[in-house]
Amino acid sequence: MPVAISRANRWDVRIRWSDGHEAVYPADYLRRACCCAVCLEGGLAPADIPADVHPLEIRAVGNYAIRFAWSDGHTAGVYPFGYLRALCPCPDCRQGAER
Repeated sequence: MPVAISRANRWDVRIRWSDGHEAVYPADYLRRACCCAVCLEGGLAPADIPADVHPLEIRAVGNYAIRFAWSDGHTAGVYPFGYLRALCPCPDCRQGAER
């Protein structure tokens, strides 16, 4: 579970997890990882997402997910906490995911 969700800088998102891990998620990385039906079934290509995409709003969805309102107009995606934790881009988590 996230303990704190904030901006790491102007665009990126910082999440501190209940296990003590803290991760910074680049905005474009999160946007490209959207798992909503619009993105998955629509065949969204990385080139379709502006390089400067960033969250305009970050909002909790119950006690299980986060919803972002993106600067490219997309608001359909819900990012469950487990999915976000698995997406952690830090070197330690990426190395663990490759095992």
